[in-house]
Amino acid sequence: MGLTIWVRRFENLVDGWRKKESNEDFRCKHGSPFCEINNELIKHAKRAYTINMFARFKIQYILMLEMTWKELDSDGSTTMYEVKGEEIDENEPSVIKSKRRAKVSKGDNIKVRTVIFDKAKSFICCTCKMFETEGILCRHTLKILSLQNFTKISESYILKRWTKEAKSMEVFSVSKGTTSDNIEKQVFSSSRFQSACNVILKASETETTKAIWDDGLRKIMLDIDKELGCMKLIEDHSDEIHPPLEKDRYDENGCADVILVKNPSKVRTKGAP
Repeated sequence: MGLTIWVRRFENLVDGWRKKESNEDFRCKHGSPFCEINNELIKHAKRAYTINMFARFKIQYILMLEMTWKELDSDGSTTMYEVKGEEIDENEPSVIKSKRRAKVSKGDNIKVRTVIFDKAKSFICCTCKMFETEGILCRHTLKILSLQNFTKISESYILKRWTKEAKSMEVFSVSKGTTSDNIEKQVFSSSRFQSACNVILKASETETTKAIWDDGLRKIMLDIDKELGCMKLIEDHSDEIHPPLEKDRYDENGCADVILVKNPSKVRTKGAP
């Protein structure tokens, strides 16, 4: 396979990825997933999660309905629960139907998990560690939240990457030793870059939208150059009126740290070579 053919195939593959991603974004923003259950917690999950992530959340919620619980210990606002139920892999095909038609008898595949819930801090964790590893609440924690009549999932348990607004979030990282000016530039660049990418993808659909993008970008560049030129002119004019003062001439004791008196210029005497 030649390099040219490989590059063309790679470009076609990337175009397919982008088209699929664009279709999924449109489906998440304008579509609504179907669910047989229609309570407030499910409604909140439908509004927050993408369609694919809500499908996983729905499986956990349905499996939660047949689980049993028992309070083990309580200390103020913190309570420890034991949640018991049959373990089923959510990745199995038709997991809900297989649950109803399970061939194993009761008690053959029962597992016990421990859930700790702090109502004052809205904190909950489970020994299965599903949230820590996969970023979504497990059936055991949902059982306790349902028991406590929660109508919304705490923001700390909804990862931004799984939400419909993930692409519009401002995501950036700041390295150590970065000055405040550089931090501000990083925040601006990171937040605007993702927005610009989204606009470019939308503009690439038709020739008309491409022309709108080109005209708009040209106008933006002209306005930015004009503004920067005005700022540069003001700075140059300010330096002419108020020359910059010499810095670091004196130390903290008021003593000069540089030589203020220059050596006299050499004068060539008459007859000297």
